[in-house]
Amino acid sequence: MLSLLTLTSILVYNYPDGAHSFDILKRTPRTNCGQCGLPSCLALAAAVAAAGEDPGRCPFIDRTGLPQSTPAVALDNAARERDLLLVRHLREKVAELPLQELAPVLGAIAASTIPGAIAFSYLGQDVLLGPHGITLDGATPEDPGI
Repeated sequence: MLSLLTLTSILVYNYPDGAHSFDILKRTPRTNCGQCGLPSCLALAAAVAAAGEDPGRCPFIDRTGLPQSTPAVALDNAARERDLLLVRHLREKVAELPLQELAPVLGAIAASTIPGAIAFSYLGQDVLLGPHGITLDGATPEDPGI
């Protein structure tokens, strides 16, 4: 269930022409049919407003007054750059944490195979998180920075 804060933040994303996701949502049928490939009309509205997703993904949307094309490529690049900055920032922060001391609080255990690392299960995957990286089910996930 969405919290009020989460819902509010979703609804105030700005579409490139200044429309909020709530404005986009009002243009959808609000039936959550999934024909756009997303789980709900609200998810589509947030994707359109926040990431420049094409509103035409919804075959029923009222496009009156919306630009016929969105600067999705520029927004994708901006979103990717933002994500890369976030990944770098998180890596720096995780490297500074005393993970093994925090393990009990996080529901994890100290990993015996890598000094300073912790092990836990997340969404059915075995996670090993250490100051120098992460593995999921024994494999290093694809690095978005590469």
